[in-house]
Amino acid sequence: MSGGFRGGRPRMGGPRRSDAPGARPPAARSPSAPLQRIRKRVLFVCIGNSCRSQMAEGFARAYGGDILVAASAGLSPALIVQPLTRQVLAARNVRIDDQFPKGMEILARERFDVIINMSGQKLPQIPGASIRDWPVNDPIGQKEPVYQAVAEQIEGLVMRLIVELRSSTLLWNKSSHADMADLADAHVSGPCSRKGVEVQVLLSAPNRSRAIEPRPSGAVQPIFRSS
Repeated sequence: MSGGFRGGRPRMGGPRRSDAPGARPPAARSPSAPLQRIRKRVLFVCIGNSCRSQMAEGFARAYGGDILVAASAGLSPALIVQPLTRQVLAARNVRIDDQFPKGMEILARERFDVIINMSGQKLPQIPGASIRDWPVNDPIGQKEPVYQAVAEQIEGLVMRLIVELRSSTLLWNKSSHADMADLADAHVSGPCSRKGVEVQVLLSAPNRSRAIEPRPSGAVQPIFRSS
């Protein structure tokens, strides 16, 4: 018997368009364009750029360098970054050794897409920027437990911001159903719990190994707790 399994009989379903004389072979299916991200420029603002906004910038750089460019400033910048600010961040494996207080003149030099305001004061409208208020108490002059609580609060807020930015700044080839499905999955399957947000952020962090490495004994452990 010749002609393969069907013995030379016409294929089931009738002739295909490509079987016709002179028909062009089907075009090769191009792979879907890879998902790309646009990094947003985010400015964290507090009063002295010594505690809260420094914490936020540190967490943003550690966990979200793939999706944002972080900076911080103060309405009335202090002389130094508070030692307890550096200490509580170091306990979370976030180093800000080279950081120093900066003023709002940064707005004259750089453009920002998002401004996070923790100063408790109303900021003027900045062209092209979305201003968000985060109600975070100023730990200046307080004991270490207050700094730890503030750092934990800011860490959670920054993580949620990162998840939001990762979901909203994806670009895809609109003709590709696969890419659309990837985007839909990112929205539908993303957990809303604090633990789920932490896992989502840390597993995607550019310096993931540093972010999830074991912390010193006795250090605060805000990551991967039960929600």
